[in-house]
Amino acid sequence: EERIGGEMHKLKGIVKINVTPFKLYYKELEPKQGLEVLYKEGMEKAFINPSRFPWVTFKLNPYGKLMRKNQHHTIKQLGFSYFSELLQQHFRNYPKDAYKLELIDKSEIIGGFDCYVIKFDKLNFKYKQYEVKTKETIYNIAMKLGVSEYLIIQKNKQLKSCHTELEEGQIILVPECYAKSVTIYLDKVRILPLKIEAYDDKGLFEIYEYSNLMINRSISDKEFDIKYPAYNF
Repeated sequence: EERIGGEMHKLKGIVKINVTPFKLYYKELEPKQGLEVLYKEGMEKAFINPSRFPWVTFKLNPYGKLMRKNQHHTIKQLGFSYFSELLQQHFRNYPKDAYKLELIDKSEIIGGFDCYVIKFDKLNFKYKQYEVKTKETIYNIAMKLGVSEYLIIQKNKQLKSCHTELEEGQIILVPECYAKSVTIYLDKVRILPLKIEAYDDKGLFEIYEYSNLMINRSISDKEFDIKYPAYNF
């Protein structure tokens, strides 16, 4: 679930990911039932089966405007690696008195698994001015600073696309970290986040929850091919 234009939008789907090299297959269950995406590292464009008009498989830039429409993240940021890197970056960037890290004294059951509840609060969360460097985009800036590109667009109404090159010297507002507050529900056995909730200064920003999670499963290369018989490309 992600907040888009002030409202929470919910997607539900099945994802297969091979981390290194990166390979991804996604099938949407709600709201666009049957939509499929297939992408492998090195491909310039992802294969898309819309499962509706125009009823043909086509290719899209995974960083392009159509693929990013009403999405907080790119398909390459699916999985656990992206959020893990973000948290590590925040701990490196800020002294301990700049944030509050709390292990909440209770367990939570997520998808049938007992989880630790860990809360990260950035004290005095705010936006700051940033001067755009040569050939920078919102995406480049967000990745460099470890912040949400969608929050940058939300705060700077004149900015539209994450990948449009900005003017050198332009001043924009950026969040000083990814979120004001992040709550992580961590599987006590596998030590993986089964649910992540992020809040900004306006409230709930996004929720990601994983169910039927299978890790370290061998996935055949055939399952990352559009000709795989279980797919409808």
